[in-house]
Amino acid sequence: NGRRNTFIGNRAGNEDRGDNNTAMGANAGRYSETASFNTLICYEAGRGSSNLERNNGDFNTAIGYQAGQQLTTGYRKLYLGYQAG
Repeated sequence: NGRRNTFIGNRAGNEDRGDNNTAMGANAGRYSETASFNTLICYEAGRGSSNLERNNGDFNTAIGYQAGQQLTTGYRKLYLGYQAG
């Protein structure tokens, strides 16, 4: 599975097999699958979708309550603040 990841919080990075990710907060990056080099901080930041379209984007940053919540294939995206994106 993934290497050099840090996941803190209930279901943070729950299904992630990518590398070099940081997810902090409940459900942050929960549905990430093969995403790499992402930073997701706060409740449901970069959560992704529970459908087949999982978060496979790389080099993304989402900071804030549900920021980038529907992120699935973004590349080098920045989401800052409450429900940004």
